[in-house]
Amino acid sequence: AAGLPARFATGFAPGSWDPNSQHWIVTEAEAHSWPEVYFTDAGWVAFEPTAGRPELARTGLARGAGSLAPPPVTVEPLADATFSFDRRWLWLVVPGVLLLAVATAGFRRWRLGREDPWQGLVTWGERLGRPLGTGDTVLEYGEDLAGYVSDFRQDEPELRRIVAREVVALSEDVSALHYAPDPARIGLRERITTRWRRLRHYLGRVKRR
Repeated sequence: AAGLPARFATGFAPGSWDPNSQHWIVTEAEAHSWPEVYFTDAGWVAFEPTAGRPELARTGLARGAGSLAPPPVTVEPLADATFSFDRRWLWLVVPGVLLLAVATAGFRRWRLGREDPWQGLVTWGERLGRPLGTGDTVLEYGEDLAGYVSDFRQDEPELRRIVAREVVALSEDVSALHYAPDPARIGLRERITTRWRRLRHYLGRVKRR
C-alpha cells in the first residue's frame, strides 16, 4: 500500500434495524472483509473497496469468520482508496509548506530590519566565510569583507561592486559614530540605518561559489 503498513480485517457490515424487536439484525450475509492501512497520525484506517457497501462498522474481528465466505478483494480498489486519502492530505500539506516558507522569509526580513546594522553585517560575513577577527577594527573588517566579496566568481559583477561599495561605506559610518560628538550622532545613526536597509536587499543574492 504505497510503502505503508496494511492488513485485512474480517467482521460484519452494520446489518439492518428491526423495529419490532428493537435490535440490529446481523446475518451471515453481512460477513465482510476489508483492508486497513496504518497512518502514523491516524492509526489504522479502514477502506471500503466494494462498491455499494455502507460505511464499515469497526467492531473488531468476528468469531468464526474463517467459516464465512467474504467477497474477494482486489488490490486495485485498495490502491485507489489509498491514493484518494493521500491526495486529501496533499491539499492540506502543500498550502502549509508554502505558508511556512512565506512566514520564514518575512521573519528574516523583520530580523534584518531590527538588528544592529554592524552586527548584521558581521553575521552576514560569517555566513559567507569571512568572520570578524579578534584584532580587526571596524574599518579593517569592512575593507577585508568588501575585497572578499569582490573576489567571488559570480555572473553579476555589478552586484559585487555595489555590495563591496556599500560594505565599505557602512563600516566607515560605524567607525565615525564611535568618535563623533553627540550632535552628529543622530545624523550618522540615520545614515547607517539607511545604508543597511539598502545593502540588505542585495545580501541574499550574494553567494559564495
